Amino acid sequence: MTLAKQIMSARTLRKRFFMQSMFDEHAWDILLILYIAAEEGYLVSKHEIADITFSRLSMLENWLNILQSQYIIVESAWPHPHLELTQDGRGRMRELLLESVAA
Repeated sequence: MTLAKQIMSARTLRKRFFMQSMFDEHAWDILLILYIAAEEGYLVSKHEIADITFSRLSMLENWLNILQSQYIIVESAWPHPHLELTQDGRGRMRELLLESVAA
């Protein structure tokens, strides 16, 4: 299991034991989900991110807009509507994860 998947699994698991609102880091969840999707070769829609994070889409929109304005993620319509990390966003995530392992 990749480090990104381990982090996402731990984040999901802790929600079973504590109130979800204690751990709300929506931007981080979005980045992890999109990084894992890119590494595993599948596409993720806004609605799927909302389902995975147990969040309302209307609440996630703010974070999606912030990440898009910083050119970390991009919305694409082909082959169907989905979100993905930009090349820069994916590189930054990769570097973060590599430095996390080395720390």
